[in-house]
Amino acid sequence: MVFDMVTRMFELYFAEDVDRNINQNILLDLLHFIKNAIIRYNDQVELFVKAKGIEHILSALTISKYPIQLVILTTLVDLAVFKSAKCHIKKWKSAKTGKGYLELVCEIWRREIVRFNFIDDEFVFQEQRDATTAINLASLCSPAVESMFMCAQPKIYLLVHLVEFAESEKNHRLQDRYRDKPDDDIEESTIRACSLVPDLQDKATLAHIYHYYSLKLGEIWNENDIVAKTGDVDGVELMSAISQSVEAMAGRHSYLTALITMIKSRVADLHAGESVSHKRYNIVVR
Repeated sequence: MVFDMVTRMFELYFAEDVDRNINQNILLDLLHFIKNAIIRYNDQVELFVKAKGIEHILSALTISKYPIQLVILTTLVDLAVFKSAKCHIKKWKSAKTGKGYLELVCEIWRREIVRFNFIDDEFVFQEQRDATTAINLASLCSPAVESMFMCAQPKIYLLVHLVEFAESEKNHRLQDRYRDKPDDDIEESTIRACSLVPDLQDKATLAHIYHYYSLKLGEIWNENDIVAKTGDVDGVELMSAISQSVEAMAGRHSYLTALITMIKSRVADLHAGESVSHKRYNIVVR
């Protein structure tokens, strides 16, 4: 009975065409119930999925305010470990736009970038860059790690990874056991990721999402590089092998940022070309 009531409340209050001014604390209560009374039990998850619970949550994600979206994304990540839920997430389409969950999370990603003053050429938030100093790093602070808390990016990365890439990467790991050289073609895997969405802007965003974890690791290695170069770690010098590892990983991070920058640049050029063509068409029509 309680289960049916939760589903009904989603239908009544959090469909895409409802009033956006509704008290969204109701949604927090529903999400709390889902986390504690449904996600913990496999049979309840299956019932929730069959009752179109995934579709209701995704519809709520489209109309919720940013803080609530963070909680919804966490709930979706918890549900995405279940195969049935994963299939419903993948198949969902917005009743208003006809777009899927990937387009939705790409939009949330871009809005967050604006919200936190993202620095395009460094792929970090302004606050993180300002905090990345030798003094902070010497006190065992990691701005790269701290930047992952209370934002949507890591949640979106996990959700997309679980739904789109978890199985394929598992198969690649199994195959690599019998190979002398693992398949690490970054550009090819990035192209495959970008092919999941048709819109050019979404392709560029998805490339960033796909490499989010690797970029974060690179930022941490860069922090290690700063520590190594300042040499102020209680008089302890890094071993040459560790220093070489720092340089190698910092180089890989630079390659990833250059790759994503190139993709974004090409998207911008294509958009500019489309805009010029559209203007020319209007002139001809007139």
